[in-house]
Amino acid sequence: MSHLVNSLERGYRVLGFEDAAGEDDVFQHLVLARIIEPPSKFESLRVPEEAGVAPASYATVERRLPAYAQEEWRQRKCALA
Repeated sequence: MSHLVNSLERGYRVLGFEDAAGEDDVFQHLVLARIIEPPSKFESLRVPEEAGVAPASYATVERRLPAYAQEEWRQRKCALA
């Protein structure tokens, strides 16, 4: 599955998400997990691991999600369009 992950990571960078997300690996892993297999929040940790990427802990994901819901965070992503 490394070819899939490599391709998705490249697309993530080309689209500018890496710059917009401040190189946040947790956000990147959540995005890639949703593309590969749209799972629940908890299952989003399993998908990267099966793809050969070390996932963040569930506690880390829980801590980061409120920041991703902030208007400023969403506006940085919208600026990519």
